[in-house]
Amino acid sequence: MGVPSFGAGFATAGEHAVSTRASAGRPDRAVWEREMRRLRTGNRLLLAVLLALAVRLMIAGLTFATGLSFAIVGGLLLMSLLLTRHGRRVEPANRPTVDGPEEVRRRGVP
Repeated sequence: MGVPSFGAGFATAGEHAVSTRASAGRPDRAVWEREMRRLRTGNRLLLAVLLALAVRLMIAGLTFATGLSFAIVGGLLLMSLLLTRHGRRVEPANRPTVDGPEEVRRRGVP
């Protein structure tokens, strides 16, 4: 009863259960930064694999397996770059402020 099911709006991430209902609008700043960092890492890895395949293509010549691998990794890299571009557009607006909420209330600013 105390453990949420997958259909209850929770997704498991490691040891913690993360609510997915709050992410219906814009993502939380920390979540957004973590996902963008993972996307950048994935982009770099896919680019390295694509470059290695290009070198193999130049050395060994075009084979079916090399061409298919090159096409698949190239497509994945393209989709990852598009996803990164989309992620930059939905950057959360809740950037950390210099003043805390107590200082804002003291000044009388709503």
